[in-house]
Amino acid sequence: MFDADRPGSIFAGAWPPADVAASPAGPARVPLERLEAQICELAGHLAAATCRFLVLLADFDARRGWASWEMTSCAAWLLRNSPSGTSLRNQAETIWTGSS
Repeated sequence: MFDADRPGSIFAGAWPPADVAASPAGPARVPLERLEAQICELAGHLAAATCRFLVLLADFDARRGWASWEMTSCAAWLLRNSPSGTSLRNQAETIWTGSS
């Protein structure tokens, strides 16, 4: 998923080899700088994915894609199809954010 096998990837040294990972001594420690780089890179991926999700959701709402599911709103559709288990109000706020 994170191209850990690719040469030069910041993830290449994040996971210890299988024989080390399976040892009872515990996982190998990753240098702090590499850990920080991974966190920052993943934060960027999360932000990009969230942005894409909101753009797609706003388009789905604008095109009333939820209506074909006999839902009263996009928020209701999202609540039914989202594994997050949040409230209808939170889903409505998510849609509002994507539309702004």
